[in-house]
Amino acid sequence: MNSFEILKPANLDSAMRLLARPHHAALAGGVDLLDLLKQRIEEPRALVDLNEIAELQGIERTADGGLRLGALARLGDVAAHPWVRELFAAIAEAIWPPSAAICCNVRDAGIFAIPRSCASRRAATPAMR
Repeated sequence: MNSFEILKPANLDSAMRLLARPHHAALAGGVDLLDLLKQRIEEPRALVDLNEIAELQGIERTADGGLRLGALARLGDVAAHPWVRELFAAIAEAIWPPSAAICCNVRDAGIFAIPRSCASRRAATPAMR
């Protein structure tokens, strides 16, 4: 693994500016990114830590009765949230089947997908190729 700098922007605008720079990668949860770094699939000079950015957090009801999930809302928090379970049961159930218990503390609710570091899964999924 190569060396890199970790940057912690204070807000979403700062994060977007940093991520627009060459050789900067987003750190949000990080499990998949660690595999990519170890395999030298990704070799950024800087990681932009998104985990403390308030705009990316939260589980909120919208004015029209909808649901807004921050991209970094923990899946377990979403599935366990009382009114998500009551008003958006299909979402809670999709997140919380017994087979998905390993994912309950994954942060990236907004980008929950097949890890890029898993070549066999990526090859079997056209959108990931």
